[in-house]
Amino acid sequence: MTAEAGSSATYNAGCHCGHITFSVTLSPPLPEQQVFNCNCSICRSAGYLIVYLEKDEVEWHNDSRPKCMNYQFNTKKKDQMFCPKCGVSIGIDFRRPKTEDPKGKKAYGISVRTFYGIDLDTLNYQKLDGLNQCADSSLDFVSFNSPDLDLDPDRGSPAVRHNDVIVDGA
Repeated sequence: MTAEAGSSATYNAGCHCGHITFSVTLSPPLPEQQVFNCNCSICRSAGYLIVYLEKDEVEWHNDSRPKCMNYQFNTKKKDQMFCPKCGVSIGIDFRRPKTEDPKGKKAYGISVRTFYGIDLDTLNYQKLDGLNQCADSSLDFVSFNSPDLDLDPDRGSPAVRHNDVIVDGA
């Protein structure tokens, strides 16, 4: 981790074998940054503990992003990224160019399990019940906000948008 000016930090990250390497800049840094622990099928299966990032907050090293293998399901609009050599789950690429993102939608959901040298027991987790709240697999919300709670006008209740699906906030 490299501390930066203000309340941000840069973390080196990658897969187990070193084929995929990158760094992420979080503001606020861990452990103040909220990490999402969702029980939906993909998050459980991949072991995701997710932080959401803009494109410019992720720096792929040695052309690592194209080296990732991608798995798509449901809407086929986002890539579940993993290493083709060791199989480590990296996170989610929402495949949104910043130009198509006027409302601050995040570009990546990166699993903190890929961050080198962090203590997972010290992090600030928000549990999401994606298993029950996202039961309708036909849902395809294109609006993804920061992981902060917001008011969804269609539901009229506090919600968090996770993996492109709205789930109730805790």
